[in-house]
Amino acid sequence: PPRSTLFPYTTLFRSDPGFFEREDVAAIGGEFGIIGEMTVIKLLCAVHKAGYYLMWTHRSKMAFMRSVQGLTPELLDRIVERLAEYGFFSRQKLKKDGVLTSADIQRQHLKRMGLARARRQTEWPYLLVDLVDSGVVPAVRDVNGPDEPCGVPLRIDPHKPRDSQKYLKIRIPSADSSLYLYRRVPNPDYRAPSSATAGNVSEARFRI
Repeated sequence: PPRSTLFPYTTLFRSDPGFFEREDVAAIGGEFGIIGEMTVIKLLCAVHKAGYYLMWTHRSKMAFMRSVQGLTPELLDRIVERLAEYGFFSRQKLKKDGVLTSADIQRQHLKRMGLARARRQTEWPYLLVDLVDSGVVPAVRDVNGPDEPCGVPLRIDPHKPRDSQKYLKIRIPSADSSLYLYRRVPNPDYRAPSSATAGNVSEARFRI
């Protein structure tokens, strides 16, 4: 078979050789048999091919039906609902936004992209992970953007005190003057919340 056919599967199994032993995948296989397992694989590959999320519309469902022999619309809906129930896909994103994704899928996507590509992306819809914690400060595209010097540590969130932010951002040069690129750096002035402070906040919330 051509490489384009094998690539999603070889990548999947190389990154997770125990895929079929996962409790959620095994449960799908136990309930729906080989059709369920093939549907999981094909869905996961479809999401990865699209990036880190797949808009789950009537059109995308009908197009997907061709990829698994014996699959019916009703069976597909049941499998997807089970996957959301088991946490394989985010139930919240599926119900609210009609999107197939998960935090694990998003982390895998960021790993595949690498920092150099990820930091050039300006739009990150349907996120479940914290980009900054993952090492990515999203780019900003604005022809009338802020006057930010390159190489100077700046607050990532301009509305929060500097010492409350674990990381800072440094603007890096870009050939496109309207694209603001950043790299994440540790904040030497960061003050982690003390356990006493956290405890007081928790007590206050409890009293409320």
